[in-house]
Amino acid sequence: MLTKFLKQLFSTGVGTALLAIFTAMMLSANAQAQWDYTNVSYGPEARQWMNIAVPVAAEPTGIFFWAHANGGSPNSLTPEEANAMIDNGYAVVSWGSVGQLTSLTEIETGWADAQVVFDYVRANAATWNMDPNNIIIGGRSRGSVVSWKLAQSAHPAIVGIYMYNALPQGVWVDLEVWNPAAEVTADAPLTYLVYGPEWGSSDGHAPDNVAPVEAKYTELGIEDRYTLYQDMWGDFQDGNGNWTNEYSTSHYLPEMIALLETGEPPTNGYNMLLMGNSFFGPYARAIGDLAIGAGYTGHTDTVVTRGGDNGWPISFWNDDGAGEIGDEHRLIKATLDAGGVDILGMVPTNPAGIVNPTDGYSEWINYALQNNPNIKVFISLSGPDFPSVWQQTAEAAGFNSMQAAWEAYMYGGVHQTLLELLRDEFPSTTFFTIPTGQATLTLRQMYDDDELLDEVAFEGPQASSLFTDTKGHQGDIIRTTGSLVWLNALYGVDLPTYSYDTGFNTDLKGIAQTIMDEHFGKGLSHHTVPAIGGIGLLVLGVLMVGLSAARLKK
Repeated sequence: MLTKFLKQLFSTGVGTALLAIFTAMMLSANAQAQWDYTNVSYGPEARQWMNIAVPVAAEPTGIFFWAHANGGSPNSLTPEEANAMIDNGYAVVSWGSVGQLTSLTEIETGWADAQVVFDYVRANAATWNMDPNNIIIGGRSRGSVVSWKLAQSAHPAIVGIYMYNALPQGVWVDLEVWNPAAEVTADAPLTYLVYGPEWGSSDGHAPDNVAPVEAKYTELGIEDRYTLYQDMWGDFQDGNGNWTNEYSTSHYLPEMIALLETGEPPTNGYNMLLMGNSFFGPYARAIGDLAIGAGYTGHTDTVVTRGGDNGWPISFWNDDGAGEIGDEHRLIKATLDAGGVDILGMVPTNPAGIVNPTDGYSEWINYALQNNPNIKVFISLSGPDFPSVWQQTAEAAGFNSMQAAWEAYMYGGVHQTLLELLRDEFPSTTFFTIPTGQATLTLRQMYDDDELLDEVAFEGPQASSLFTDTKGHQGDIIRTTGSLVWLNALYGVDLPTYSYDTGFNTDLKGIAQTIMDEHFGKGLSHHTVPAIGGIGLLVLGVLMVGLSAARLKK
């Protein structure tokens, strides 16, 4: 079945394929002229590069991500196609990955690269005067294949899909391998699929192929967001196959952009289930107001918290007895049973006292997927406790600072090890982390260096202190910064331009944005993990737990 799928994926007409390759070759010599930035790396691999063109504009512009056809490259986008984007206020990111898809592994690499370039460009959008929350996903033939999962991911920054000759005949050969229609959800953005061949054509790119996609939009009651145009070859090409219109394959893009600009603003947002402990609760309770304030008026959440290790996933799972001990367990299950949960958030579990690193996580995720098949899962990387003895704790674990110890354990032990185990167990589920605890570490360091612009005590009242107690529960200055980290991680809000009064003189929005930029700068996204290792992460975790327990006992 897999062999058949791969053989037919791009058997879409020899003449068409040769024309695409010939066109790419002819354009490669002069493609440089249309770009403001060329050969920009978005990842460490040689295939991970892109070209960028940006309109001249005072305000940040939207972003059009374009992926080329089989056999092409980021240079393959023609000036006519790019001009439709530039002329209508969108920057162009023409990105590369595996150039010729010949195996399922290469397709999966393309899917992963799509997420990596998306995360990278959004994290660096200010560099190119781009708006990271106004994005259209596009591509041609092969480009639609590698982009489709991202385009249908329901990310709130994605406002539209515009694809030419999308989802060719080969992708429909074996729906057990991949079914593009199954990716469509009720949150699908405005979608334009435009085709050169007409309906009923024998060409492998015939629009007939995407009938299941159109049916899915109709089934979900969002058919008003779906538009298909066919026979562009008959309408806009002369007898020699030359385009006679201004924007060639991008002909209908101005219409789509106008519809985006004149339509009512979307009432979008995620439905979240957030469960954790007291180092998690302040951020879970704050994200709703922040999201709605940023325009994501459809945000809803259910927050379930208990103190300490009682807030671990395995504790919530095990406490299912009668009476009050099982109230939280039953609330979590009832929320998942109702369906429609987009994001599940949890906390790290210390390695002491558990059998497997995935204990609790696997159980809840298995349960969640029954009625929430597209749910995404994140783990909030908590801040270290007992801040007055951080240095002693770090040195006892073999590190010269708590920053180094926290990164090794949270990024190596949680982000890399735990998430990789979960990805292996649930390969179709998206996992990511939020570096919440970095807000605690950063502000503590700024306090030590006398860099805070506010008068705050080390320990004292919540409103005017870093910490409220010896355990290290956070004061408002840390809570606000960590909540802004969540807002960027979950909704992609550009924090320096976010109209929100933090109540502090210190630039908490800038600090939170830097934390997230550095998080992405480590190569972190929904599909990648950092290569941090080499030091006994399990030993470190147990040691940190043991030191904390000893101090609590005293």
